[in-house]
Amino acid sequence: MLATDPADVDALTELANQDILLATAYTRGAGAKRALYREAMKCCELAMYTHPGFRKLADEGRPPWEACEVLTEREMGAMLFWVTALLYDFKDCMSTPARVGNIEWIRRAGHLLARMESIDPGWRGGVIPMSWSFYYYILPASMGGNVETARAKLEESVRIGPDRLLNRWARARFFRVVTGDRAGFVEDLKWVAAQSPDRMQDDPHWKAYIVRDTGQLLQDVDRYF
Repeated sequence: MLATDPADVDALTELANQDILLATAYTRGAGAKRALYREAMKCCELAMYTHPGFRKLADEGRPPWEACEVLTEREMGAMLFWVTALLYDFKDCMSTPARVGNIEWIRRAGHLLARMESIDPGWRGGVIPMSWSFYYYILPASMGGNVETARAKLEESVRIGPDRLLNRWARARFFRVVTGDRAGFVEDLKWVAAQSPDRMQDDPHWKAYIVRDTGQLLQDVDRYF
C-alpha cells in the first residue's frame, strides 16, 4: 500500500506494528532492536501527520506529544505503537544511566496515552491501562511514578480484556518477574497456554509470538526466580 499511497495511515501503522514485533521477538542485539523501534516511531509519526490538524501543528514546530491533542480514533494505532516502541526501546536497548538520562521521554509518552484514553479508554481490550502500567512503573516517584498505580492499571487491563492473551502474558513476563511473584507468573502463563488462540482477540502475529513465548517461559521458570 505504501508504494501506491505513502500517506496510507493503516499501512504506516501496520508497518510500525511489524517493526516492533520483529525487534522484540525475532531480533538479537540492542543496536538492531533500537533501529527497528526508532523506525516504528517514525512510521507512527508519519501516520499521525496524515491528520490535517496534526500536520499543521507539526509544521509549526510542535512535537508529537503536543500535537497529539488533535488526533482521533483514526490515529489510535499510531499513538499506541509510538508509545509501545518507546517502552520497548527503554526495556531492551538502554542501560540504567541511559534510562535516567532519557526518562523525560516516558512522560512524553504519557501525553499520547492521555489522548488515547480521552477517545476510548477501553480500546482494544485494555491496552491503554496496560501501557499506563509501564508508565507508572518506569517513572520515579519524584516524576509521578507509583508502583501501586502501575499494579492497579495492569489489573484494570486484565479486567477489560478477558479475551486478550496480551494482558496476562505481559503481567507475567514483566510485572510478576520484577516483583518476584513466581506463583502469579506460573498462574498467568498457564492461563494463556490453556486458551484457544482462535477465540482470542489479539493481533494474529502477536498472538503467535505470545503462544510460543509462553511455552518457553513455562519451561524456564527457574531462570526468572
